Amino acid sequence: MNFIPDDHLDLIVTAALEWKVLVGPPAAALSMPGSLTSLDGTRAGTLIRQMNTIVQRLGSPAEYTYRPVPGPLIPVEVIKACHAAIHTCSRAPYWETSVAHTLLTKTAWAAAVRVPGYAEAPWIWTRSRTSQTLAIAETWRPEPLAVNWSKTHSIEPETWASAAAVLVTEEALPAVSGLLAAGQLAARPNVFAILPDPHLDPALWGGVADHVLIWPDCRPWLDVQLGAAWRP
Repeated sequence: MNFIPDDHLDLIVTAALEWKVLVGPPAAALSMPGSLTSLDGTRAGTLIRQMNTIVQRLGSPAEYTYRPVPGPLIPVEVIKACHAAIHTCSRAPYWETSVAHTLLTKTAWAAAVRVPGYAEAPWIWTRSRTSQTLAIAETWRPEPLAVNWSKTHSIEPETWASAAAVLVTEEALPAVSGLLAAGQLAARPNVFAILPDPHLDPALWGGVADHVLIWPDCRPWLDVQLGAAWRP
């Protein structure tokens, strides 16, 4: 993009106004330190266009009149619009200290915090230490799989709940079902029953697992999954 069109500017300025990046009355600015003041929509868009015109050597900037964008704003579209404008204007003299730069970066930030899932994401991120695969078996174990097998009596509720996936052999299904029925384990997704016979009664695994794997047909798929994402 070389020339920033009016619609593009309208989206950015609408977001800046709606999300209080642009604060008109000085009193409002006191409650939001760092907000841009004394800019209406037309003036804000014109400042971006002026920088765009300088970089593209387009002569006098084309006149811009702000027109609000109706309807709910989509944060990721606003972010992309701001990034495109920043890229287009970034070679202008004194760009880093310009009002247009401040307007675009603050608007992109305001959009970022409104992206779905942002509020729920952790502020301090750490690698998960509870994403291992829990594999439960009694006497028969489908070897060789890249997992450490545990017997039913040794299952810790915390390990059961936090594992990325759970593998349960046919022999272990009744005991696991009993623990679930007694409330000693909580129902959870991504529990895979490994069965040697596809014709077994679904009642055997229906209350425990949400997926059924037939051994040994499932081994190639399991090897890939364990090697890629579930390996302890």
